[in-house]
Amino acid sequence: TLSKQENVHREIANIIALPLILPNEINNCMENIIDELCNYDSELEKLTNYVIKNYIEDARFSSAMWNNFDTIDERPLGGPDQMRLLKYLLTDNQHQAITRPVQNDSDTLHVTINLALQHIIDFDEKNEAIVISGWLSITSSLLRDLNSYLLST
Repeated sequence: TLSKQENVHREIANIIALPLILPNEINNCMENIIDELCNYDSELEKLTNYVIKNYIEDARFSSAMWNNFDTIDERPLGGPDQMRLLKYLLTDNQHQAITRPVQNDSDTLHVTINLALQHIIDFDEKNEAIVISGWLSITSSLLRDLNSYLLST
């Protein structure tokens, strides 16, 4: 049995996953999410009302704008460079996602994280919480090394 916090996290993850389900199942899924969340905390009603208002019923953003279910199988595999890189990473080097992408364990992996803030959606001073909208960009020296690899082979 999951704890209250784990159940809340699961239902919030379900909201985030709405773009990946069948469009005709969105309303039913959202109803199930609301039923689960209302059992835990009335404050979560703000979140569900926001999602419903903006994405579900009479939405500002129709599901045609954000639902990606119909395009899941249409992603291209990429060109020859991408295929060569995937073979190099996944087959030739037996890549394991859990490992750090460095030659030596003592090597430093520099990661740069940038956040471009679009706007503040909500601010709760009492609970020291903020909800924002923006773009997140993560880059690392690994990307530079991969570019060098692609150019050298």
